[in-house]
Amino acid sequence: VSYRRIGITGAKKRWGSCSGKGSINFSWRLMAAPMAAVELVVAHELAHLRQLNHSPAFYKILASVLPDWRERKALLENAGRLPQLP
Repeated sequence: VSYRRIGITGAKKRWGSCSGKGSINFSWRLMAAPMAAVELVVAHELAHLRQLNHSPAFYKILASVLPDWRERKALLENAGRLPQLP
């Protein structure tokens, strides 16, 4: 896939996002997550470049790259809230 831009944000409620114009953003807070969770967020946002929704087609794309995405998602859910600056 190709993207327009990648940015780092201070988002407090989202690990990452993807716009319809192909821009991807990641919260700097993602750095505190386990690497398997980081890989999930990156793959999730890249999958949105092909399917800009959470339809079965989107999850088929995600599963083709990360068959264990559900387990990785649990890592993010167990991480709870995104960390805040001290």
